[in-house]
Amino acid sequence: MTGVPRTLSSDYLQRLSLHVSFDCVLKQVVLPNFNFRSQESSEEAKLSVCTARGRTKQRADESPRISGGPPNSGRYRKDYLAVFDWLRRKGVRRIIRVAVDDTGVPFHADETIENALEGFEVEIWDWKRDHVPISVIAKSSSNIREVSLYYSGDVDSLEEWQRDGGFANESRFPEVRKTRLPRVRHFRHRLS
Repeated sequence: MTGVPRTLSSDYLQRLSLHVSFDCVLKQVVLPNFNFRSQESSEEAKLSVCTARGRTKQRADESPRISGGPPNSGRYRKDYLAVFDWLRRKGVRRIIRVAVDDTGVPFHADETIENALEGFEVEIWDWKRDHVPISVIAKSSSNIREVSLYYSGDVDSLEEWQRDGGFANESRFPEVRKTRLPRVRHFRHRLS
């Protein structure tokens, strides 16, 4: 989805549905870092408070694009879940390559990633977020043959990705033939 606005709404997706149709197989889904606003959150935005300068300011208790919570920040995003749900409703079943920019804070929770990709046959998995657990990747698709991993220097993540055979474990990842760690030169995973 290139050329989309920085804030995407469910209304935008509904309007887009009138003009596009999809095959059950997509070559790729590439999602830049954007915010999603549902119709429900659009209604909440109408309740925003006007400042003295005439600009609107969102109330402190409103947070339409994030919910849930990790231990420290207290919040996770759910933006991309809406897009994958929309693709699912449009009949998409297989995505050759998924590339998602989930950098920054807040990011998508592990469970949200699993739910977003549930039911899709994904072959090339590139969810750009540091420290995505191997269990999340395994649950997201059984057809993964290539994985890109991101990490910020936490050795525990590297060890977790290698534990129990890591990506070479054929019962968890029967199709994986290639793993990439774009920001790590000294770590190489062998599939032999």
